[in-house]
Amino acid sequence: MIYLIFSSALLYSQSTGGIGGKLVDDSGTIVALSTVTASLQGTSGSGSFPPTYTVKTSTDGTFTFSGLGAGTYRLCAQKPSASLLDPCLWRSQPTMVSVSAGAQAGPVSLSIQRGVLINVQVNDPQGLIAAKGAVDDILIGTRTTVPGTPFLAASVVSKTSTGKLVCLIVPPNLAQQILLSSQRFKLGDALGTALSAASIYQTITTPGLNATATSAPFLTLTVVGAAATAQ
Repeated sequence: MIYLIFSSALLYSQSTGGIGGKLVDDSGTIVALSTVTASLQGTSGSGSFPPTYTVKTSTDGTFTFSGLGAGTYRLCAQKPSASLLDPCLWRSQPTMVSVSAGAQAGPVSLSIQRGVLINVQVNDPQGLIAAKGAVDDILIGTRTTVPGTPFLAASVVSKTSTGKLVCLIVPPNLAQQILLSSQRFKLGDALGTALSAASIYQTITTPGLNATATSAPFLTLTVVGAAATAQ
């Protein structure tokens, strides 16, 4: 029985492969304690989604995947807390790695781009969002530069009875479209002038990496009233 178990384990290890590598940012600095995913490309015979595997980089930036079936894998990485951009969302050609049964692919050098954080302030001087428990459907986000990737919604930094602060991490020095949308509230600019439609894309130019760091809002909106359909 022990022999059979050992043989099965040996057979399994010989039929799967792995990927090893190191994650660095675009300046060559190692990125520790970041999430790296390996997604098998193609479709499975059962019609289910292809598997995705996740690991964390070590303190020296290295990562290792094991137990992978043979095939081609797309490598992605995320570390929002360090304002780093997932290459699968912001790079037209993500890193692809071929894995063979019983072999370890690599070492792979996976690069992740440094982004810039922009804050968007939503002022609600009349307290309309909080009044009577109204649902906050104000959506702020951006399109990525890779076709077919998902829309990225801003993360809420803080929220009070008179507004909220949200943030986005985007590439530097880029003309970027920011979605400003609400079906329940009329939105305006910083001066209270109503936007032209319930949902618009506003183009901004993102700051460079060497721009002076500031917590001030890059863009300010104002809730100027309730939408007619929400009354």
